[in-house]
Amino acid sequence: HSRNLRGLSALSAPPQEHEVAGVGRSLQEQQAAKGGGEGGGSGLLARLLTQLIYGAFYYCLVVQNYPELQDGDDTSKAADIQDKNECQALCSTSCTNIILSACCTGPRAAHTFNKAGVMNYWIGLLAMSCFPVCTLCWANACTDLNEKLGGEPRDCCKSFLCALCCTCCVVAQDAQALDDITSVHVGCCGVTSDDPAE
Repeated sequence: HSRNLRGLSALSAPPQEHEVAGVGRSLQEQQAAKGGGEGGGSGLLARLLTQLIYGAFYYCLVVQNYPELQDGDDTSKAADIQDKNECQALCSTSCTNIILSACCTGPRAAHTFNKAGVMNYWIGLLAMSCFPVCTLCWANACTDLNEKLGGEPRDCCKSFLCALCCTCCVVAQDAQALDDITSVHVGCCGVTSDDPAE
């Protein structure tokens, strides 16, 4: 009889402290995991909105004041940077282009596509903001972008690997090649030209 009473008291006893702590930790981990997933989605949305909003300002300040690439432009000015691989090309790229390519990949790539006559700026901005690797691979492998920038045609495999592994390097290389050919360089709030007449 006394054994039965002890068993009942054990069942009705409050849970031990370590059991409560374990349940508390489990709930916290579940909430953290859920919050982490939501945070990842909101992070991507925030990046997309930032690219699009900055892209509008960038268009007004830079793209509208930047000249179109012409058929008669001397592409040999960009031969040096186009002969290098994407990572090596960073050493010959301006700080402004490196920063823009790393932080504002969509607007800077769309700028190059637009001025090289490959794609409309706004379509390029949206495509690069949503699907940067696919868009960059397509531009380098399926258009004459590289030839217009003083380089050679790229095959799909190499374009895809470069776009996947170092998107900002590819964008920076193309941006610097465009600047070298046009002799116009992107600044903080606009463009400057090497030609004093412009």
